[in-house]
Amino acid sequence: MSAEISPDEIGKIAEALASRYLEPYLAVVEERQFSRKEVNDSLWGTIVLTPIEVAVLDSPLLQRLRSIRQLGVVHWVYPGAVHTRFEHGLGMLFQVQQLITALNTAWKLQQTEGTQVSPLIDGRSAQLLRLCALLRDVGQVAFSQASEGALENLAGFTTLSSDFTKELLDDEHGEDRQFSEIFAYHIVRSSAMRSLFGTLLRRFAPEVRFNRDDDDAANASEVLKRIARTFIGRKIDDHLPLLHELVSGPYSAERLDQLVRDARFAGTPSLLDIPRLIQKLSVRCMRADELPQDIAGQISVSPGEDTWLFGVKRSGASVLDELQLAQVLAYTKIYRHPKVVAIEQMVRSFIEAASKLVTPRQLLMFLYSEADDAIVSFSRAALAEALGLGAIQLRSDQEEQLRRAEAILRAIRERSLWVQAFQYPGSYLARDDEDPRARNLDQFLELLMHPEKREHFAQRLRDEVRTMTVLLGNKSAFTDAAFDSMVMIHVPGQIAGETQTGRAFLIQKSGEPVPLSQSMATRGNWAEQYMSEQPRAYIFCPPKIADMVYVAAEKLVRVELDAKLPGLFIEASKREGKVVRDLKRALQPLDYWKGTPYDIHPKPERMDRLDASRTIVKFDELRQSFQEPEADPSQDQASGQIPKNRRTSAWLRQFETSDHVDCALTVLRSFKLLTRDDTVAAVRSFISISTEFEGACVIPFGSMKDSSVMDAYFAPDVGRPFIDGVHTIEEYAALDTSRPLIFLDNFIASGNQATDVLAAWFGREDLRKQELHEKREALAPQTIELLRRTKIAFVFVAGWNNGIDAVRKITKELGVDAQVHCYLTESDLPFAKECLLKAKHDPAKVDGFLKRCREIGRELVASQVRTKPLDAKTASDRELGYGNRAMLLATLVNVPTQSLTAVWMPGKVDGSDWSPLMRRRKKI
Repeated sequence: MSAEISPDEIGKIAEALASRYLEPYLAVVEERQFSRKEVNDSLWGTIVLTPIEVAVLDSPLLQRLRSIRQLGVVHWVYPGAVHTRFEHGLGMLFQVQQLITALNTAWKLQQTEGTQVSPLIDGRSAQLLRLCALLRDVGQVAFSQASEGALENLAGFTTLSSDFTKELLDDEHGEDRQFSEIFAYHIVRSSAMRSLFGTLLRRFAPEVRFNRDDDDAANASEVLKRIARTFIGRKIDDHLPLLHELVSGPYSAERLDQLVRDARFAGTPSLLDIPRLIQKLSVRCMRADELPQDIAGQISVSPGEDTWLFGVKRSGASVLDELQLAQVLAYTKIYRHPKVVAIEQMVRSFIEAASKLVTPRQLLMFLYSEADDAIVSFSRAALAEALGLGAIQLRSDQEEQLRRAEAILRAIRERSLWVQAFQYPGSYLARDDEDPRARNLDQFLELLMHPEKREHFAQRLRDEVRTMTVLLGNKSAFTDAAFDSMVMIHVPGQIAGETQTGRAFLIQKSGEPVPLSQSMATRGNWAEQYMSEQPRAYIFCPPKIADMVYVAAEKLVRVELDAKLPGLFIEASKREGKVVRDLKRALQPLDYWKGTPYDIHPKPERMDRLDASRTIVKFDELRQSFQEPEADPSQDQASGQIPKNRRTSAWLRQFETSDHVDCALTVLRSFKLLTRDDTVAAVRSFISISTEFEGACVIPFGSMKDSSVMDAYFAPDVGRPFIDGVHTIEEYAALDTSRPLIFLDNFIASGNQATDVLAAWFGREDLRKQELHEKREALAPQTIELLRRTKIAFVFVAGWNNGIDAVRKITKELGVDAQVHCYLTESDLPFAKECLLKAKHDPAKVDGFLKRCREIGRELVASQVRTKPLDAKTASDRELGYGNRAMLLATLVNVPTQSLTAVWMPGKVDGSDWSPLMRRRKKI
């Protein structure tokens, strides 16, 4: 399709179509006599037509409306909704006459009894409005609003409405118009229509004259100009500034017939009480300078001249509420029924395919000339002929588009309909325990509302679905061009007429007329609140790829927008959780999820078992005692977004295979958290075997930044006389006491840190561990001498043998007579391999799990930000925790680096953020 189509080009197309349908008819109307007729309508009973109306209705241009259904594709969902635009035109004519009569009566009742008064809306204007009603849908094409919405979404048509407003109505008020209204505007003002009306007005309605001379052509042009202006909501009478709203307004004939007729034939309820609405119509005579400003700015009369404002009595405000309610029900139950919208998206896909084969002019000529049923029944050859491609040798890509278009028509014909693959609910509440990203979907909604971004997202969806089908071995299922037609995003716009109702005036016995919108503002717009609960966006596609589309949407939202779909979206989207889960699992071994956040990866099947949930709950109870630090955004972007009570399951699902998850569950069950009780037991057990330390002072081993401070705080729980108090080393030196001294720490591994602390205290730089790069100050000489003559012990709550030996060795080298005690030794501590084998896991699966842990640890270590890279050996020695022993231990405030790296280290694994099980607190 070519670039943007202009209003001028639309005018030329309208001119050509009007000529095709009307020129042969011109000779007929010159000779045929048309007389008054009565037509029986299934809703309104007998409708009386004037001769000119009969002549207009008999024209081929109006007769074509018999083959265009009022509700487009709704009959595929509501079988009774087969009424046509032709019937709707007759209904509009009936209702506009009802409105005219009611307003004239209301005006007459305001006059002094016995006063003779001319009708406010005279016969000339009444006939004009009746003709407006008949011609209002003359711009409709096949499939009605379904095609209209599709055309407005095509690249060539997106700016047509705004361009029309700017170019033709730059000096007027009002909003942009729908395509069918713009098209009808041009058709009615075509030369063929002027010729027709020149004859019809002269022969059958000479009283309908708006110019002062006898120029029939000029009069016809003026009449048609006024008719056309009603279609686009512009005034047609300066003294009756709202006269056009009887056709296109808050309580217009078009709305009154549409809402009742559509509900009746669709079989849905409607609460609209038209007789009461008509009874409540009112008229207010006002000087022009007293009119509301937005109306006064549109008319050209002297300030003191009389004008008449139409509205509804203040007591009839509830009738307008009923009108809004009827419209809301029609939209929610009929026009926006998900299956109706799905079929409309199929029509849109068909039109998009056709638009790639023909010019905008050819496409419009095709849609205007063909009937709904005819198009649906087309074979490929018939479709090509109707599009004007029958004699053309098509390229391969054109052949593919033609096949695509015909396939969609066949699917509609056979009712092999698309389904809703995704729905963005009107409102939702994310659970308190859900990922905070589930509350951060505003950016996604903004994307869906933006036409260009929405189409880009749709293309990304198609690419993702195409990738899935290839990975799953279904490459031949669809061609690339077919994919482009099978995923459609639909964002429901504002309800047509939603703001129009608010423009209706409430006319009071005294005081100025008040717009209904002003009344709504004070009492609340219930319709707006109701519609806010309706879905904000849909994605439609064929059933066979619907689950893939949902999965693709979930992935793109998470990866590209850093947001997450709440759990309720899957239910709102009519997807079955198990089916979606199975699809995600099928893609797991095919590397589809590689490089994406783990929280959207499929939940491993092993986690569905009851024992898994029990293990998670039990570990979460253990976690409650762990004083975890806040996540560092520069290093850990995953766990900080996960609620605490979901952290365990989030960590567990990162292992992905059931065998690995099975082993990881044993890791959780085996994990040891050193508690206050362990600290107290460690001190008590030491004093029980070394009674000479009764009444000792306790000092945390290390500095104030070490977790040993917390253990020293717990030590007094042992009670007197076993412990005399807790001090810093400086405080102890100042006490001038001979009491024994216990240095207390929670864990020792290799002993490097402990020996470095002692070497620094005693000023022995030759014994320092320079590779630690720790800055530590030496103790005062008198403090060193005090330590050498004091009875000293080093008590560790838990530790490795080589660490204990290292402390014993260095204390001797430093000339300190010290005892070294470890409460929980290596045999008491959990290590991953030993725990897994003890739990009777298959040794081969244990090796596989530890191999995966090594891979994870390797990537985590490599992803850390450092000023200087680690050498290969050091990095390798940290894959399973420092020392590669895969210990499963934490204290109340920290996780030793010797614990399994996958447990505590954040970073990147397979290109995705890794969420640690327990965050480690770094020293400052």
